[in-house]
Formats: sequence, C-alpha cells, structure tokens
Amino acid sequence: MSTFDQIITSAAILGLAVSAVISYLKVNKLWARRHIKEVTESISVAAALLSLLTTVPFLLKFIVVDKDYVAAGKFILSLAVFVVFFLVGIGFWVRREQRLGLWRMMRRALATERGELTYLLHSFARPREAPAILKILQLVSMVDNELDDREKELLESVALPWGILPDDIQAPGSDQQTDISSVQSAFRDYLALKPSAGQVEKVFDLVKFMVHADRRVSEEEGLILDEVGGAVRAYVVGGDSDHDVYEVLLVPQSDDQLGIMKAEVIDATLHERAGGRALVAGSYFSESFARAICLRYRRKRFFCTVERLTAEGERILLGG
Repeated sequence: MSTFDQIITSAAILGLAVSAVISYLKVNKLWARRHIKEVTESISVAAALLSLLTTVPFLLKFIVVDKDYVAAGKFILSLAVFVVFFLVGIGFWVRREQRLGLWRMMRRALATERGELTYLLHSFARPREAPAILKILQLVSMVDNELDDREKELLESVALPWGILPDDIQAPGSDQQTDISSVQSAFRDYLALKPSAGQVEKVFDLVKFMVHADRRVSEEEGLILDEVGGAVRAYVVGGDSDHDVYEVLLVPQSDDQLGIMKAEVIDATLHERAGGRALVAGSYFSESFARAICLRYRRKRFFCTVERLTAEGERILLGG
C-alpha cells in the first residue's frame, strides 16, 4: 500500500470515528425524549423506512462485493440511527393504555403521516394575508361567545395547511369580548393589505361557512354577513364610489360631551353634516350594521344618527 493510500485509509477511519460520534449525538438527543408523544409525531416514519431500504443494499455491496469494511462501517452506523428513529417514530416507547404490536404501530404512524404529506407544499403557497384571514374567522367564530366543534374544525382546516397549529389559533378567552365591530375592523384591515379580488371572495365564502357552521345564525352574525358582503362587493368592483355607504354620526350637545365623544372615535375631527357639525364614528356598507353601531352609542346617551351617502353623492339623513 502506497503512502497516499495509507493517508486516504487513515482519513477514512478517522471519518468513521467522527461519524460514530455524530450518530451517538443524534441518538442521545432523541433517546431522552423517546417516550414523548409529540416527539414521536415529529419524526417521519416513511422517511426512516425509505432510509432503511436504501441503506441495506449499499451495506451488502461494501461487505460482500467490495470488501470495504470502513465504508460498510459508515453504513452500519447510519442503519443503526435509522432503526432508532423508526422505532421512536412509531411510538415504540410511548406509554399507552392499550398495548399495540409493532406492525400496528407502524401502520398507525404511516396513516397519520399520510394526512400531513402536503403541509410543506401548502406552506409555500401560504398567502401573506394568512394571519389576517385567520383573525377574521377566529373573531366570527366567537361573536356568539361560543366556539362550536364545527367552527373549530373549520378553523383548523384552514390553518393547518398553512403550517399554523391549532394552539396558535385559539379563540379569545371569556375576558376578551368579541363583537360585530371587531369583525368589521379586522375585515377592513385585511382589505387594506390589497389582496386579490378572487381571494377576497373566497374569504367571504369562508365567513359564510363559519357563520352557518353551528347551524344557526344569530342576529349579530346576520349583521356581519350584511356588512362584510357589502365590503366585498365594493372591493371587487374597485372601490366605494359605486355603492351607497352609511355614516354613523355623533352630534355633541356640549363641549364636555365633545371631549368624551372624541375619545370614542378614530377621527376626532368635526365635519359639516346636515346643517350642523358631527363626528363620523364610522362608515359602513350595510344600513342595518350602521344602525346597530349607532344604537350602541345611544346607549351611552350620545346623540347619534345615520346618514346615507348615495353613489351619486347625495346625502340622506336616516335618523337612528
């Protein structure tokens, strides 16, 4: 054996030793967590099986044909690592109430993985508006202060293909009141992202599915459908100019009340309206929605009215 061959062989043996250390570190990290269900579910059993099947032929070639035991040693290490990953992936060490055979554990793991095969592909197509869309659906699901199982399933069916876990889309707690105005605001913020018209129509379909998911439509949910539907129609045709809009106006009765009202609205500027001056508390596409918002201000003892701005530019005072 020449000096060059000796150097190459020594380097290969050193590489095998390093591979042994790497294999130990991989298995050691996993071994301490082999009994944790979430860890087992994060391992691809299909990938481990394919690795086993592709490693064996090379191992036999290096042992039987080439007599290259250093290379064979490298594949033996890889094979051992794949076996450990396979056993952990099928949940071999996870404690269960019902004992399962090795074959059944493998079938169950593969069945679970089959339903997750497209998650990565879907994540590449995840729209930049995904968080805003999920926020809308989340808020709609909680307008009636109850997250129905069907509503939860719909949320997950939208979120999971985008790589968003169910725990990340939990509905607001009981201390966080969800109402129609928060849904309208979330949808307005979504439209501000300038999504495509086709996507907006699909999101509206999802909103309708969410409203009807629990097989009953509350008064608040009906108001949301009217308002969001109007916003979608205006967006698709290219703006508000071809549609009537409804402004909720707050008319201060004193300087003190004006200060209180300004704290309630985003635009604190007084506008000339109907021969007087008023704060615009909001602009909506649905008259019923605007009246519902106006009623809330009246409950606070504010003088509130609704004005209709037609597509032709005419203003019509509607009252409460």
